[in-house]
Amino acid sequence: MRTRFPSVCAIAVVVACGGGAGGGGNSGGDAPRGGDAGGRDSTSTPDGPVPIDAPCGSACAPLATSWEHHYVGSGFGNTVEGIFVDGAGNTYLTGMYDAAIDLGGGALPFGGVVDILVASYSPTGDLRWSTGFGGSGNDQGTGITVAGGKVYVAGTFAGDVTLGGAVFHSAGQGDALVLVLDAATGALDTAFAHGTAGDDYNLGIAVDTAGNITVAGEFATGTLDLGGSAITGSADDNAYLASFTATGAHRWSRTLAGSPAVAGAGGAFDDAQAVVVDPAGDVTVVGEWMGTANFGSGTITSGDAKNLDFDAFVASYTSAGAPRWSRSFAAITSFGNSARTIGLGANGDVVVGGSFHGTVDFGGGHALTQKGDVDGFAVVLAGATGATTFGRSVGDSDGSVISGAKLDSHGDVVVSGRMSGDSTDLGNGVVLAGHGGEDDSFAAGFDATTGDTLFGVRWGGAGLDTYVEADALALSVHDSMAIGGVLNGPVDLGSGALADGPTNSASGFAMLVTR
Repeated sequence: MRTRFPSVCAIAVVVACGGGAGGGGNSGGDAPRGGDAGGRDSTSTPDGPVPIDAPCGSACAPLATSWEHHYVGSGFGNTVEGIFVDGAGNTYLTGMYDAAIDLGGGALPFGGVVDILVASYSPTGDLRWSTGFGGSGNDQGTGITVAGGKVYVAGTFAGDVTLGGAVFHSAGQGDALVLVLDAATGALDTAFAHGTAGDDYNLGIAVDTAGNITVAGEFATGTLDLGGSAITGSADDNAYLASFTATGAHRWSRTLAGSPAVAGAGGAFDDAQAVVVDPAGDVTVVGEWMGTANFGSGTITSGDAKNLDFDAFVASYTSAGAPRWSRSFAAITSFGNSARTIGLGANGDVVVGGSFHGTVDFGGGHALTQKGDVDGFAVVLAGATGATTFGRSVGDSDGSVISGAKLDSHGDVVVSGRMSGDSTDLGNGVVLAGHGGEDDSFAAGFDATTGDTLFGVRWGGAGLDTYVEADALALSVHDSMAIGGVLNGPVDLGSGALADGPTNSASGFAMLVTR
């Protein structure tokens, strides 16, 4: 399961030469945590009209926040974990909320500790629809994508949940869940779930041109019945990949990493965090693993012989689930690495983002060394072979993580995440200053050919326990950035000071940033 790093801060923007506007869609969904009370909080109003989702020309301020929404938490907290922008510029999000809320379209039901939030906004930031799903347990939306007029949500639920008139009961502490909704109305179309006697999650979701649904996630020790087929794993958490028809019938599946812990280790924990599907139906998945694994080309052993830390992995499969290629990234020095997010380019290449420690050879002459406690990384891999064509790190004197990575319409790399240092130098004249809180949220762009920094922006606020964390990133066809995540304390997301809710209660946020 993905964990949240504490986050924070006000706003600092530096734009370097060559940034550019354009288009660039988004494929697949990503995951991390959820959202709460209220609806639209504020809209940025620069000197002229708000720059809505459109190519940014001379009349449009670069990196302007077009709209933002803030979902105030009341107890356990709220987050936005997955976000997507369709071809018409509508934004879709999923996450969780911890009390009855009204986003502007009427009160959403609340069944338990946290419920699944799904909502959609127009290109101007107006609410189109919102809906919630949950029972008496922990229910969470973790990934989202849109295709063929349908919204596909990955998540988890615990206990009893009523979905479309049917009662779903989890087999264990939590079961992996898929929801299919109408993109125009939010009405539930289909739901299906699977689980073990332990804790199971779908963390990423993608849909091919035929409507087949592929999910990536983790399941507990033992056997996971996927309906007509089963996979097994002997780790505490096992990374897996599974494909279903549009109606939820099993197509194929495989355990990606699921070996038991070695002697002296505190356990073995593997997961698949995000997935994309290209136009040919080929599937590429990312995550983290420990010990030994077999992604289809034989058994490999982690770079950490004691099985105490993670290695990052990327693996690609055909539309029928046959192995194409795989990569694993281990630190030359100690501590672990994690691949958290993936984006698909128009040419079939993929960009992978995450975090790393020490020095990691990502291939193609791209050996990266951390600058702080932990650094973020982004690498571009050739879709056909997995060969590395680009590699960059984001780091400072403290900690940085990349949790969203996409390829824009120019093939350039766009990333988002969190950073903690007082100042982060992205190169090419782009320096992002901190604001005195715990963690800031950031977004940045890099030329995929030269590696030059194209732009950078940092949001947050000052004060103890104040943070902003960008957990999810999507690009519109005009390369505008839809960003979702979690915040706490008074922060500025680009439209002025934004007050948080009760003390120590995380609030979800979503915003559209025009490039």
